[in-house]
Amino acid sequence: MIEFRRVSFTYARGKRRAISDFSKIIKENTVISGPSGSGKSTILRFINGLIPHFFRGEFTGDVFVNGENTRELTTCDLFKRAGFVHQNPDAQVFNEDARKELIFTLENAGLPPREIKRRIDETVEKLGIRHLLNRKSHELSGGEKHLLTLASIIALGSPIILLDEPFSTLDGYYRHRLKSVLKGLKKLLVITEHRLEETLDLAGEFILIKNDSERMYTRDLSGVDLTTFRIREPEIFRISRETGVRLTGQNLIERLKKTGYRRDFFCPEVGETVLEALGVYYSYNGGFSLGEVDFHLGRGDVVVILGHNGAGKTTLMKVLAGIRKPGKGKVLRLGKTGYVPHNPQDIFFRTKVIDELKVSATDETWLNWIVQALFLEGTLERSPFLLSEGEKKRVAMAAVLASKPDIVFLDEPTTGQDGETVNSMAKIIKRLSEKGISVVVSTHDIEFAKEISCRWLLMEDGKIVAEINPAGVLYEEIKLMERLHIDPGIELRVMADGSKG
Repeated sequence: MIEFRRVSFTYARGKRRAISDFSKIIKENTVISGPSGSGKSTILRFINGLIPHFFRGEFTGDVFVNGENTRELTTCDLFKRAGFVHQNPDAQVFNEDARKELIFTLENAGLPPREIKRRIDETVEKLGIRHLLNRKSHELSGGEKHLLTLASIIALGSPIILLDEPFSTLDGYYRHRLKSVLKGLKKLLVITEHRLEETLDLAGEFILIKNDSERMYTRDLSGVDLTTFRIREPEIFRISRETGVRLTGQNLIERLKKTGYRRDFFCPEVGETVLEALGVYYSYNGGFSLGEVDFHLGRGDVVVILGHNGAGKTTLMKVLAGIRKPGKGKVLRLGKTGYVPHNPQDIFFRTKVIDELKVSATDETWLNWIVQALFLEGTLERSPFLLSEGEKKRVAMAAVLASKPDIVFLDEPTTGQDGETVNSMAKIIKRLSEKGISVVVSTHDIEFAKEISCRWLLMEDGKIVAEINPAGVLYEEIKLMERLHIDPGIELRVMADGSKG
């Protein structure tokens, strides 16, 4: 059991409270959701002792974990009581070798070698990640690193497990597999998440946060106006609201098929070719390889890259953007490129957000529009390194867009973003396209993909295996997506049913 008693906290150098007068007893699986930067991760930091033992600031009130005050416990004590998976896996991976990373976590808990081996074998089997164990950590994709950190904490076996956006970087297969593993654990789960689809049958209670002091507690989301909390509606909620069809799983799909349900897609007018890849091949020191890829991008084009964790989406974007040089083939570009990485901190080097944004800004009016569109007004005087993960991602995106590139590459842009921000990102991408700026997006977020593009590239093991138009998606393409660990969602399954042979 976890108990918060009149807890308030302001981070050192913070100008506003991260959380105010929070009192709550948590004794069943709980999901916390709300705007980016609203204090969701802060609540997890109270439970594992990072506040007050690591993050400094003004802290009042008390937090009890299984009856013990976290003020009186060390982070080492709490590590065994409450295992924590960070939203950004790069902040939690310390070893060069993936297997050693798992061993390292369990060794820190003082477990004997035989027990360590047993737990690792059991956990990697449940999660289906044995193929990652002989890989170098730096060669893993963002999603694969996240699976590694999840495995280390699940194997640790703490009675409480804290998960900060566990589903956001995982493909459909691993989202389903992780959810199945979590359901089987006899642990107390506290999860922060923007994408609630995967948590609807995991949580006993939801904590919905509007700001530092306004919160709502509920066991049933079906009657809640989630937009009040800047939370994205789960697809099944949205479709039911739009169509008036009763919200039940398979029944919903069958009834939608009878209505001839369709949706609109953004299909921009595309101009001259601004990027072309010809026979591109790339290899990581004899490990994962990309190739041979042929690809073209038109002016104003918006392309979404989808694929399983480790399919090569990020590698392809880095080669196309010129960050990695292909081993074979060539990439021809017309104009300036900008790349927003999966880990936004990779491109920060100033101590204030406003200074970070002005490094490459050429047009103050354009910069001001970007800042407003990405809801960054309140962050400008803060350090980009001290922001929430979602805020960091938006600062990185703003910093790249400030230079007015001709081609923009966005790696998992919706990670850590609330519903209102995701909607704004979609509008930004459409405006970029209208201005003749080409955009390439790598994502596992199908809802976002449906909003921004009707040109999707499907990847598998370093190769582009198909290009599809979701507006006219075929039944065979849905089956291919499922084989590639891409969850098409309800709408595309309904729309493709008529093409079933």
